[in-house]
Amino acid sequence: GESSCSKKQPRSKPQSGFTRILRVNFQEGQMSFVSKCASFSKLPNPAHSTRGHHAQFCGRPSPSMSAPPPSPMLGLSRNRLLSISRRLQGENQRAPRTTCTIPDDSEAFERVVKSRYTNKVFDKTHAIPDGVLEKCLALCARAPTGFNTQPYVAIIVDDDKTKEALSKCMLGAGNISRVLDAPATVVFAADNNCMRDVPKVMDVWLKDGAPKAFVQKELPLYIALFSNGFGYTFGKIPFLGSLFNLIAFIVRKIALSIASFFVPVPTPSTAETWSMKNSIFPAAFFLLAASAAGLATATMEGHDSRRVRSALNLPANYSIPCVISVGYPPEQVDRRTSRFPTQELFFHNTYGQVFPGVPTY
Repeated sequence: GESSCSKKQPRSKPQSGFTRILRVNFQEGQMSFVSKCASFSKLPNPAHSTRGHHAQFCGRPSPSMSAPPPSPMLGLSRNRLLSISRRLQGENQRAPRTTCTIPDDSEAFERVVKSRYTNKVFDKTHAIPDGVLEKCLALCARAPTGFNTQPYVAIIVDDDKTKEALSKCMLGAGNISRVLDAPATVVFAADNNCMRDVPKVMDVWLKDGAPKAFVQKELPLYIALFSNGFGYTFGKIPFLGSLFNLIAFIVRKIALSIASFFVPVPTPSTAETWSMKNSIFPAAFFLLAASAAGLATATMEGHDSRRVRSALNLPANYSIPCVISVGYPPEQVDRRTSRFPTQELFFHNTYGQVFPGVPTY
């Protein structure tokens, strides 16, 4: 027979002894087993052991031993050793744990960010190929939102009749011409009544493996506390709904401001503020996805929200954070605008302490 010794098994916390694995392979029909010694105190000192025993622990076969004998010094029965062997062999057959790694695409992302700019003029004769806009929207849907509520919708306007109607809602000749000339314009709308979709949000959380007790009991409470998104519209009179939401916001603000002196609490915001804040993330994802696809974009906030809702048949509980026209410019030129120095934007640990080493692009 031949004996070998394996490395010590890693411990997650300090132990009083150590585990030594002894693997003994029997030839000619004899069985292979693995034994574990639970404590160092039960093992003889290898320096004082016989040559045969020393061979068992250090992997040097003894000439006087044709096969290692059972190990009475271990204090374990043969059945116990076989049981340990089967269990350890099962552990060895498990799939190895893999480390999650994220590919380094920073250079590609840097090129995308640097290539993005606000395009002022679109080539109305250059259509967007099939599948390009759809892929940008699919990537947009991966944007994060608070509690994964996704309190937004996006309406893609690409036919002449709807373009004409939307252009009449825009402010300024530049915005009007962009809506009319661009192959498509994406209108992002923030849902101020996100509590309506809480059952859908709960289903998504459960699908992703979240604890059922948390999803059913605590998640709706957190969404209500942060969003204030109950959307009281009182039928077709949005003014009364807005007034009621304002009163609810004032009550929450006073209560949370007092509680903040004792425990950390959420910063109160109106339903519109919270939903528009969460709608900006998908809009930003769309801008970068479009730039990566070689498209030019123009983000506009000069519009009349009431008129936009009417032109696109949007319910009264939606606000319009931004309108983005997308397409191709008449010519490819670098129109990037300047930015403030990074020393004025990024601080280290406390306000006013410059975070060093940030380049300005």
